Amino acid sequence: MSANQNMKDEHGPLPSTAELVRLAATAISDKQGVDIIAYNVSGVSNITDFYLVCSGLNTPHLKALSNETRLVLKNMGINCWRTSGHRESGWIVADYIDFIIHFFKKDVRAYYAIDELWQNMPRLDLQL
Repeated sequence: MSANQNMKDEHGPLPSTAELVRLAATAISDKQGVDIIAYNVSGVSNITDFYLVCSGLNTPHLKALSNETRLVLKNMGINCWRTSGHRESGWIVADYIDFIIHFFKKDVRAYYAIDELWQNMPRLDLQL
């Protein structure tokens, strides 16, 4: 099931996955999230189309980023299918099926070097 299939008709036309990723990135940016990058992995992944990766400054900031993004998407009729991780671990993953959001503390993001894994993937212009 696609995230767009969860969209309610009263919200108007269904946004594309890229538009939803941009909306999530804007919500993250509005809450002072940093180093926001969207990797287009649709050509190599059978799990999802985009990985949206961002960094927060500390544990409470990760919670704020995650909550704000969830609320913004929920207001569009898009619900998170599953979350994993915990803010105290420094890494929260939110699965929206067509895209997955990784919220990291900066040091945890550097430790796991997730950006190196996807460095050759095309990036979505987030228009932030």
